[in-house]
Amino acid sequence: MKAIKLRNVIPEEFWKDNNDRFPILYQVAKKVMCIPPSSVPSERFFSHATMLFNDKLRNRLTDERAEQILLLRCELNRRNKELNDSSSDDENDGT
Repeated sequence: MKAIKLRNVIPEEFWKDNNDRFPILYQVAKKVMCIPPSSVPSERFFSHATMLFNDKLRNRLTDERAEQILLLRCELNRRNKELNDSSSDDENDGT
């Protein structure tokens, strides 16, 4: 097997050229390379978690209950985003 020189290689171009040669690694690379470059959602999540656990009024929450609250908040945010996206699509379609 011929060695591949990896200096100054653009990952997208490498996988475009070598996806037939390394099909399994190509699938893994697609998933890894699609990670968003921003950490805003995770920072927001940890900020909410910090507020939840540091609040003097909420310090009696069990770990399970706090986890449920955080998961519900994430799910509500996801659904709101989906609704906003679909309503903006409807506006663009003229309906």
